[in-house]
Amino acid sequence: MQSSPAKIEQLADLIERQNERLQKLIDQAMESSSISRNLELKLEKVRIHDFLANRIGDFKTKLEHPDSELITKFDN
Repeated sequence: MQSSPAKIEQLADLIERQNERLQKLIDQAMESSSISRNLELKLEKVRIHDFLANRIGDFKTKLEHPDSELITKFDN
């Protein structure tokens, strides 16, 4: 089965995002293991539409049936 260049690029983007998330988790685990039980939470601002669009994109790539459709609508 051959994939289109667009599909390959979409999957490569997914892998890159997942890799970045995994790296952050590893960094957090390493940092947590090297400090005492005092945890310090760090707040981070995110652009919610971008964040959700990435998560939804991850789900779209997992849709197995060609007639499957995931519809989203963001209100400002």
